[in-house]
Amino acid sequence: MKVINKKTVSGYANTLKVSSFIAEPENTNELINIIEIAKDKNLNICCSGSGLSYADLITNQNNIILKTYKLNKIINYDNLNGYITVQCGVTFNSIYQMTLIDNWYLSSCPGGGDVSIGGALSNNVHGKDSFRNGNFGENIEFFKILQSNGKIVQINKSDEAFKYIVSGIGLFGIITEITLKLKKITSNYVEHKSVVHKNIDEIIEYHELNNPNYDFAVSWVDCFSNKIDIGRGLTKQATWCENERKTNIKILNKTLQKSKKIFNILPSYPTWEIISPFVNRKSFKIINKIYYNYNKFFGVKHENIQLFSKYNFMHNKIPNIKNIFNPKGFIEIQPVLPKKNIINNLKDILKLSQKFNSESLLAGLKLHKKDDYALSFSDDGYSIGIDLNLNNRNMKDIEIFADELFSLVCEQNGKVYLAKDQLLKPKHFKKMYKNYFKFIEFKDKFDPDKLFQSDLYRRLFIE
Repeated sequence: MKVINKKTVSGYANTLKVSSFIAEPENTNELINIIEIAKDKNLNICCSGSGLSYADLITNQNNIILKTYKLNKIINYDNLNGYITVQCGVTFNSIYQMTLIDNWYLSSCPGGGDVSIGGALSNNVHGKDSFRNGNFGENIEFFKILQSNGKIVQINKSDEAFKYIVSGIGLFGIITEITLKLKKITSNYVEHKSVVHKNIDEIIEYHELNNPNYDFAVSWVDCFSNKIDIGRGLTKQATWCENERKTNIKILNKTLQKSKKIFNILPSYPTWEIISPFVNRKSFKIINKIYYNYNKFFGVKHENIQLFSKYNFMHNKIPNIKNIFNPKGFIEIQPVLPKKNIINNLKDILKLSQKFNSESLLAGLKLHKKDDYALSFSDDGYSIGIDLNLNNRNMKDIEIFADELFSLVCEQNGKVYLAKDQLLKPKHFKKMYKNYFKFIEFKDKFDPDKLFQSDLYRRLFIE
């Protein structure tokens, strides 16, 4: 392992580019060595797993970015009782390649199987089942963390540190090992169906009425539709199959590997680069309309059966889709709003987006479940993702829109997902995350050297 001088890096969204020292440790001794180097050189450390956080949560200008992807060993797997212990760089794909065949799964799994478990812990990620199972923190039995003093400590559920470090966006230390409790399933297949809705009223009413009967649910929203059709879209729901089905291991493993081709047909490069010049507001308004009407008139109405891994990991089938936003990248703002007055609040967000010509090109809507982690993106409410292409856009206009959107979200008692954010300001952050001051107090105790930082930390926590 060595520290490489001054490499230019960015988050997944490929927007903010900074120059940092890169460390790629392979064992605990090298982790401790990096801490010693940082202290000696008066540098701080930002941890990055698979590098899938969107912006400055995983960038650290003129300081160290510690990439953990080489810390990728599965330490122990108890297939009888459903426990697994892994290093921080292990991914969901790697775990599922071992556990799904035994009918064990992890809840609150995101749509990208190459998310690291250390990153999942630090961001307390969510999935299509979060309305039922909560966020990723509910899987964690205990974990080990390397502190700035060079010591590794174990953090259990009963420890005060647990609720701060889970969702703590990497600001407390280096997660080294995580022990997870898996959930037993009868089959690794799900039955799924799609239902079309004429507006956002129908989408929310459908979720409220039908979600108790399903294990997974996510909606797509057409953010360009307006008037009585505002927020039209479709919901995709799924339940675990009750009867065990014979699984082809080769096919299962294939669904858990990131393809090099889009839907196994077109090569991701240069396809996305060819498409990129045509990705804009006008083209996606047309695409959204076509997609909605196709599903309305020709969509599958009956339930289909497929492997959970194929159903859940859409990003394995559309590799490097972020490249359609090259060269400038994209911004996603994902607010979560409580259920109270949710339909009107979502309409207000959609109308504000349309006012600023900032409709999301691809918008996903999910129901969440509240938890008690300090910086957790959770509530008994709904989130919606707003994706904005930066090409042919004035960044100042986007910042004005974002500022109004954040004020609106604060009025609605909502919050924005930090793993995707790059525009939030301290004034809004403090209103959204009311545990802000307690979080700072605990960080000062746990990391008195302030060794663990990021560009996001300096943007939101240091004024």
